[in-house]
Amino acid sequence: MLPLNLEWPPQSEGRLGEGRLASGAPSPDVRWLGASPHVSVVARDWGSAQIVVGHLSLTDQSRLTRSSRMFITRVRIADGRLAPFAQAGLGQWRIDADLLPSLPRDVELAAQLGGGFELAVARLATLALEADYTVLYREQHEPQMVCGPHLWGAFLAGRMRF
Repeated sequence: MLPLNLEWPPQSEGRLGEGRLASGAPSPDVRWLGASPHVSVVARDWGSAQIVVGHLSLTDQSRLTRSSRMFITRVRIADGRLAPFAQAGLGQWRIDADLLPSLPRDVELAAQLGGGFELAVARLATLALEADYTVLYREQHEPQMVCGPHLWGAFLAGRMRF
C-alpha cells in the first residue's frame, strides 16, 4: 500500500496559502473561490494513488474502485473554501474484479477527462466531488466485451477530522 498525504494543503508545497490556518483549513474570512492555480500529477494504481507533483485530492485518498491505472494531471484553483479542478489522464481501465468477480478482467488502454471540486465546509470538514468521462481505445467493439467504449462516473467523498 502506498503512503497517502492526508494534510490539505500538504506542508511540502511550501508556505501555506493566504487566508489558511495552520491546519490547512480556510480561515473564516477567506474568499469562497480562490485565484491561485495549482498543478498536480498523480499516479493512480488499481486501488491507490501516489503523488508525483503537487498534492492528492480527497478523492485520490479514498479510492473505492479498482478499475483504472492512470497518470492524472490536475489543475486546481486554490486558496478558497471552494477549490474547483479539471483533470486529464492516460493509462489503463478494467472492470473492478472485487465488485464484479465473474466478469472478464480485460485491461484496455484508456483516456479520461474530468472535473470537480473540494469544499471546506468547516475548519475540520471537507467534501469533494469528482466526475469523469473515460474513453476506452479499441479498434472495434466485439460482442463479448462487457461495456461500451465510453464510460461516465462520479464520486462524492467527505472527510471529518476529530
